[in-house]
Amino acid sequence: MDLIDVSVGVAPMYDEGRNLVGISAIVSDIGERRARERPSKCLMREVSHRSKNLLAVVQAIDSQTALHRITFDGFRHASQSGSPLWRARSLGRRQLDRRERGRSGAHPVAALR
Repeated sequence: MDLIDVSVGVAPMYDEGRNLVGISAIVSDIGERRARERPSKCLMREVSHRSKNLLAVVQAIDSQTALHRITFDGFRHASQSGSPLWRARSLGRRQLDRRERGRSGAHPVAALR
């Protein structure tokens, strides 16, 4: 027995007196659509994975910057709003927020810019 991907739509059917008299069901084979979507989902997971790796590198640079700043003001200036370090942190938090809300690892490429 072969398994196939299907989409199922079900709706109640009523007579003139609003009494339930049956159920209408539509079953559609969505195997071809799933097959077309599979490569793009794989690509988006790869893009997401690579962007997270890049963010990890930037965060490591951020940590090293913090370790080697002579003063707190020097580090604060290097990581304040608008700086490359601040933008990298913000992007990293956004990626984590999306994962925690249950979204898949796939994100639009525009979100990585």
